[in-house]
Amino acid sequence: MSGLKIALWSLWAPVRALAEAADQRRFVWPLLLVTLVSVGFGALAVERVDFASPADDELVKTPDYAKMTPHEREDKIAQAVKIGVVGTFAKGALWPAFSALASAFMLWLGFKVAGGKPGFVATFAVVAHSLLPDAVKLLASLPALLTRAASLSALELERLLPSNLGALLAETTKANQLALLSSVDLFALWSLAMLAVGMVHVARVTGLRSTVVVTVLWASFVLVFRFALPSLMPQS
Repeated sequence: MSGLKIALWSLWAPVRALAEAADQRRFVWPLLLVTLVSVGFGALAVERVDFASPADDELVKTPDYAKMTPHEREDKIAQAVKIGVVGTFAKGALWPAFSALASAFMLWLGFKVAGGKPGFVATFAVVAHSLLPDAVKLLASLPALLTRAASLSALELERLLPSNLGALLAETTKANQLALLSSVDLFALWSLAMLAVGMVHVARVTGLRSTVVVTVLWASFVLVFRFALPSLMPQS
């Protein structure tokens, strides 16, 4: 199969497709598809996200706020809006490849420690395909995004599609608790299942061992980067 067919087939027949992707070192098409969807979603989102209000709220907290002229305040807010827009596009363009590379390294190392024999490029190919459910989630979120007339906050943008446990919580919930439960997402679980299936072939381990390694690595990431570290940051 071609790289594009393997990428699409991996969403509903992962056992065969991911094994073929790993053996043929196919990773360009899934990364390209996820990046295109992310950039396209970002282009639609920046027209609806309210970057100015949070910037104004932060500006009010600065010691020099009272000394600023209205023109200076407008300039500061305009700069923050530009940074938000550029950051949205940069995240869409760069984050898929960066996250795939970082995840592949951690998986490769984790399976080495667990007694597997994974190849790094093959692992990277499996990880790249496991990002495709993220693209599906963004596409599924488009109707909700396009029907929102009012400006969205960054939190509301993340909660457009109620596919995770965080959608059940109030917006006033602590950020680290919200991030922790938001990580338990249907599309994230789909990605994890693809990783576990693909790494059985790549690392030459049993399905149980692959599932345990993938789950432990994912849980460790969530607890450290989505819960513990945000807890240490000062609350605004």
